[in-house]
Amino acid sequence: WISFNCLDGGAGACVTSDYKVFYSDVTGWLEGYAWSSNIGWIRFYDFGFNPEPPNTMAQINLVTGDVTGWARACAVFQSGCMGALKPDYERGGWDGWIKMAGTASNGDSYGLRFDNTSGMFLPNNFAWGSDVVGWINFCITPGTITCVGRVSGALPSTPPATTTPGGRREIPPQ
Repeated sequence: WISFNCLDGGAGACVTSDYKVFYSDVTGWLEGYAWSSNIGWIRFYDFGFNPEPPNTMAQINLVTGDVTGWARACAVFQSGCMGALKPDYERGGWDGWIKMAGTASNGDSYGLRFDNTSGMFLPNNFAWGSDVVGWINFCITPGTITCVGRVSGALPSTPPATTTPGGRREIPPQ
């Protein structure tokens, strides 16, 4: 449902962008852009505010693999991926926020999990995109063990493209 790299199924978006989502191998912060043919660009970024706790951008706990925090769909903005929102009638009341983990209205816990050993998001784990979008599945093939998020080589926070401690890891295609 969500493509974290231009090469893993986001062919239409790849015409205009070589997008990627990275995570820091020191902090676990996720950053960059993902693509969904259903809701468009999703920005993993520190917006400096969130609608409710936790007040952090999306982050992988590098010990447990739990993913917490927030990302935001760009489709709700008038232009780009920040600033003024489109009118409510255009976005169906949705503010674009996607919560990686929390407690559902029935009291059940939900959230994404990342396997630090295999470098994959684990199947049957979901993020929440509000009543407008609902549950968001990060698996390429729902109901199988194939999920978005296989991690390959380390990338540093700044060029050159050599492996350094504290670098960023790309969440590449399957």
